Amino acid sequence: MHLSLLALFLFWISGCFTAQDPVTGPEEVSGYEQGSLTVWCRYGSWWKDYSKYWCRGPKRSSCEIRVETDASERLVKENHVSIRDDQTNFTFTVTMEDLRMSDAGIYWCGITKAGYDHMFKVHVSINPGMTVVVSATVMCFWISACSSQSSLQPCCFSCWWSH
Repeated sequence: MHLSLLALFLFWISGCFTAQDPVTGPEEVSGYEQGSLTVWCRYGSWWKDYSKYWCRGPKRSSCEIRVETDASERLVKENHVSIRDDQTNFTFTVTMEDLRMSDAGIYWCGITKAGYDHMFKVHVSINPGMTVVVSATVMCFWISACSSQSSLQPCCFSCWWSH
């Protein structure tokens, strides 16, 4: 009995045993090219005063940190990625702006701690930018130079020169 309590205590001290995951977030997010996306990562209240980060890479052991907090609630921005820690609601928010197709990949919400960091994997996908084609016909009320009648016609500025 004492041995099992000791083992449980050691797991708890090392941060390996918690009632919930130390950090969680969405498993997948997506955005449009040239747009933006936001990821909310949640953490347990006991990690409030630790640095949080957003990193990229297929493996947690070798991901490259894109942006990191300084254990405060201050907004930190690096290139087109920003992070802010809300220590009241125990979430940190990552926003990626001016998205490119090359931004697609595996990212991690992370909490810096002694030993292995707590991390949660997020798949980011980028969809091709939406192209909007606007076509309109503008009707203008004008008096023709060639006649004494007024009429409602499509505007055609080259018509002004052809009369």
